[in-house]
Amino acid sequence: VVNYAPRVKLTKPVQTRSDERKFLSYFYLKEAGKHPFQGALDAQGRSGFHYDVTSLRRSPPSFVDSFPNLTAECLRRDDEYYALQRLRIHSPSPEQSTTATRRLSQSSTPARILCVVYSSEPFHHKLQAARQTWAPKCDGFFAASNVTDPTFDAVNIVHNGPEQYNNMWQKVRSIWATLYELYYEDFDWFHLGGDDMWLLVENLRMYLESDEIQAAANGGFSDTLPLGVQSGNNNSTRIQPDQVPLYLGSRLAFRKNIRTLYNTGGPGYTLNKAALKLLVTEGLPVMHSQLRTSAEDLRVAEVFRRFRVLPYPTHDRDG
Repeated sequence: VVNYAPRVKLTKPVQTRSDERKFLSYFYLKEAGKHPFQGALDAQGRSGFHYDVTSLRRSPPSFVDSFPNLTAECLRRDDEYYALQRLRIHSPSPEQSTTATRRLSQSSTPARILCVVYSSEPFHHKLQAARQTWAPKCDGFFAASNVTDPTFDAVNIVHNGPEQYNNMWQKVRSIWATLYELYYEDFDWFHLGGDDMWLLVENLRMYLESDEIQAAANGGFSDTLPLGVQSGNNNSTRIQPDQVPLYLGSRLAFRKNIRTLYNTGGPGYTLNKAALKLLVTEGLPVMHSQLRTSAEDLRVAEVFRRFRVLPYPTHDRDG
């Protein structure tokens, strides 16, 4: 049985749930001691720190204050300017707005996205660009670092080994474990990338709330049906909070080998609740617990492959 969610084509008949084994319950499961969760430290180095990741959204910094020559900067016509012209911030069409409204009427809250970047103290200055632009658009945000500094929304996430690029795998293991332990029940989607990442949150949110992704997480069922496994006779229904694990990002084939698909870590990748729970409670405790490598994205994909979860095809019709 493959827990891989193939692209959902909404023009085709909705598949039946003849095989329920690809669904995972996303009830929170305490797994203390079985994964690399060592917690976060506050600014004084004390353990047990639980940072308020909604603080940036509630009190975003001013963009203009850090750019005294903003007008001159905006008039520059360099490579960065022409790259920005290719970006399109998507807003919902009337049909999508209707679908979103219908979905919200069936759910108490819209999709809640926690955005996380990994960084370290020498590079905290990079965080201001994210904090003043895209990061406040996430429902939650923080920078996983080696020093806690609320000025930058930086949080010291403890991990095995030294704080260095060649040990990124151990750092990312601890980040994902921390997200599960501290923030799992507060968010629906979890996006992780580097501190030089630029995230179009509006586009990501629209995609995650699209009929395609909602159906993919629901085993091919449209969003009009309840999320969960249905069973019973005489039209009786038992609903469990189950999902198909979704591992979303920009797919690459390592060394052009289609059997080693992974989502590249540069722009970041996104997990739903079922995928995060699977990664932390079943994958991280048993795979590469002592390995030191910079290729964290390859290792995450390897863990998911062990449980037959492959990168979901997120490319559009133009590839």
